[in-house]
Amino acid sequence: MTWWRLSRRALADQRGAVALVVLVITVLSLAVTALPRIEATARADQVRHRLADVSPQLRDLSAVTSADALSALDPSLPVTPEDNRRRWAAIAESFEATRTEVSPPLRDALGAGEVTATTDGYAIPLGPGSDVRLPTLSLAADQRIAERVEMVDGAPPAPVSWDPAAGGGGGAEELPDLEIEVMLLDASADRLGLATGDRITVGNLYHDLTLVLSGTYRVLDPDDGYWAHETNGAQPRVVEDLNLGTAVNGRAYVASDGWWSTLAALGQPAQVSLWYPVDVAAIRGGDPALLAAQLRGLTAQQVELTASGGGGGGGGGERSVSIGFASELAVRVDAVAGENAAASNIVALVVVGPLGVAVAVLALLTQLLLERRRPALAIVRARGASPARLRTVLGLEGLLLGLPAAAVGWGVATSLLGTSPGWRGWLPAVVLGVVPAVVLLSPPLPTGLRGRRRDLAVGGLARDVVVLAAAGLVLSQVLSVAPGAVAGTGDPLLVVAPLVLALAVTVLVLRLYPWLARAAHTVLRRGRSLTGFLGSARAVRDPGATLTSVLAVVVGVSVAVFSVVTLATLREGVERTVWVTSGSDLRISGPRIDAAQLEQVRSLDGVAAAATVATVSPAILSSPSASVRATLHLVDGAAYADVLADVPPSVGAAPVADLLGDGGGAGGAVPLMVSPRLDLAPGADGVRLSTGESVDVRVVASGNVLPGVADAGATWVLADAAALPDVAASTPARLLLVRLVPGADGDAVAEAVVGVVGPAGVENAAAAREAATGTPVLRLLTGTLAGSVVAAALLALGSLVAVQAAAAPRRARMLATLRLLGLRRSAQRSLAWWDLTPWVVLGATAAYGLGLVTSHLLLRTLDLRAFTGADQPQPVLPPVALAATAVGVLLAVVACSILPTIRRARTPTAQEDP
Repeated sequence: MTWWRLSRRALADQRGAVALVVLVITVLSLAVTALPRIEATARADQVRHRLADVSPQLRDLSAVTSADALSALDPSLPVTPEDNRRRWAAIAESFEATRTEVSPPLRDALGAGEVTATTDGYAIPLGPGSDVRLPTLSLAADQRIAERVEMVDGAPPAPVSWDPAAGGGGGAEELPDLEIEVMLLDASADRLGLATGDRITVGNLYHDLTLVLSGTYRVLDPDDGYWAHETNGAQPRVVEDLNLGTAVNGRAYVASDGWWSTLAALGQPAQVSLWYPVDVAAIRGGDPALLAAQLRGLTAQQVELTASGGGGGGGGGERSVSIGFASELAVRVDAVAGENAAASNIVALVVVGPLGVAVAVLALLTQLLLERRRPALAIVRARGASPARLRTVLGLEGLLLGLPAAAVGWGVATSLLGTSPGWRGWLPAVVLGVVPAVVLLSPPLPTGLRGRRRDLAVGGLARDVVVLAAAGLVLSQVLSVAPGAVAGTGDPLLVVAPLVLALAVTVLVLRLYPWLARAAHTVLRRGRSLTGFLGSARAVRDPGATLTSVLAVVVGVSVAVFSVVTLATLREGVERTVWVTSGSDLRISGPRIDAAQLEQVRSLDGVAAAATVATVSPAILSSPSASVRATLHLVDGAAYADVLADVPPSVGAAPVADLLGDGGGAGGAVPLMVSPRLDLAPGADGVRLSTGESVDVRVVASGNVLPGVADAGATWVLADAAALPDVAASTPARLLLVRLVPGADGDAVAEAVVGVVGPAGVENAAAAREAATGTPVLRLLTGTLAGSVVAAALLALGSLVAVQAAAAPRRARMLATLRLLGLRRSAQRSLAWWDLTPWVVLGATAAYGLGLVTSHLLLRTLDLRAFTGADQPQPVLPPVALAATAVGVLLAVVACSILPTIRRARTPTAQEDP
């Protein structure tokens, strides 16, 4: 019989276990291939999500300089249209060269540079029938304006005709009249009372200047980011002034190939705006931290625009102009980079555990294949098979099982997610595909029909020492990290900490369990219970607790606990941030809100409580040791406390109720509540508050935040408005907090409130909470953490099933013998319980404690402020979820313990060796 036939028959006899090995490798390969790309997509989407609402003025990389400064790039006198176009080309060439010198990823995000120029406004005569008191026109030019507008009436302007030799040098009064054709936005022309063909005379020091309106245009795409920089070109600029009247400025575009001649003729200063549009979609694929560093570097220095010499009479050589770019995008990108880094760190911490469980389960299943074939392999070797050839066959069998399954998982992930990754994308799948071969080749070849326990021998002791030393190193590294200090790409030791600590707990369980089993056996053998005696003896002599099985249980339970705690911490942190910002279900800000309006709001359907807040800034708080500036907030203490009734205790809201019932305070002093940043202890003497007039005050309490009013970083003072009636009377309330009746429609109530108080800014806490938890990286974290709990539970359960399956032949032979001796089925179930429950309970208990410890140690080191606001959150222990985790572990143990007794074991025949 050939080796191929032997292998095929052996694997076919164990087709159930083979199918499980193939399934696990396929699923793992799919996961390790898909998860990095899912994470990368979520990080990229987070960049797009956070930057999508940034206006082009703040987002784009822009600079402003004078037209005279840019003329140095082409110093020749512009007279003809060709001269004008040459100067535009010199500016565009130098601007584009600057962009190409920028390194990726910033260069990939920068679009083609835009250059526009404009003058100050010219006062023009009032148009007939126009209500505009101060009409002005600014001359402007842009070589690409024709691409963005279409003519409504008339024609585009022609270049100005200018002869610098005109006038004969006889002085400004001898210069000829100058006419400049312009085109104007149709809305601007209507507002200014102008029509195509109108001639507008304006003042100029050198010429009798006339602007001729050659036509009007409309904007093709008002949403084009270009018009965010050139707002006057897309709509007239209107300023309403009660004293001076209405002022309207329109942007009148001059022909670009006559612009520089126009400036030279008028002697008029002009400014030039240059900017690179930033493509948010292009940013998605780059590294946000690197992008922010590039932006800061580019905006922190002067950039040289350099044009090559030649032509135009300007002389040879290079000519340059220094400009300074500005952009507020770096701040936003830094924030996104922080969120992405924190998310990556958490995902890495969470994924390492289930991956370890998965590899352990795969190793268990592969060992099960080998254990079932031990008698056959021993016989084959006894008949003279070469050990090298036998190992070669086992290795090829492992590769035959692993590599095709890994390829299938990789292919499915690639087809579902699109683009094929590089070698780093398929390397994890290949490594997983090799695992069965490694496991089959790692143990020594069988020489007999009985296996020996090796993991507790001398070699196992050396392994345990190494694992414990590594765990001590990792633990010392974690303890040395300051709270919230780990950001960026994280610390590799921190990432592997959960798995290394789980290994340490595993070896401790393996060392402790035999002692406990012997102690239990010593006690039970003195009793009268046969099943207790036999079960404890079996637990001592043939325990199912191996390194891989215990590691699967420890990692599975600890990862489940860590994921539950992390998910609760993130959710409560986001919730706390929303409560600190909003303070109530609805936060209305802007208009003045008087007592009558407040009563109308309280009478609206769906409103449970409402309170106004008046703010006085600055207020001076003086103590015998120092005087500090603070912001005074005046509230109706009872109403504000009523609004805060639903605020969770975790928010750390100041105890507003302490302001109530204090009367006038000691000696008539006004009771105050202060921010901890003011460093004033309750009951401090000699404290006075000055807001124009100085009064004695008494500090009754201190608190971290005033929900909806001030966070922990502010220096605030809170007083009851009734205690400072003069200040309250002169300070209108511009903030309204509303608590809704449970089940009320927040949007409908907000609309009704605005109808009472007038146009205002409305913040809906429910919508803010949904927006905060709906970001791409938070969805990734929620899915990863929830998925890790499910995956770890299933994999740990799979390891228990594998242990039971591995022990099934020995158990069947023992139970068959005991049944022949008259052992009842209930006793058989008790013996099956002894095979699994003791060491699983011990390992799960240790893992549960490990999960709680690692949650506190690791979450304190990660910088989670990007998700939870200014304060580093403390780990949150959700009792219900943790209790459910413990119950789930217990049910899994019970299910796996009774699994072997569900079907009656077949009694071995006489030909089978028990």
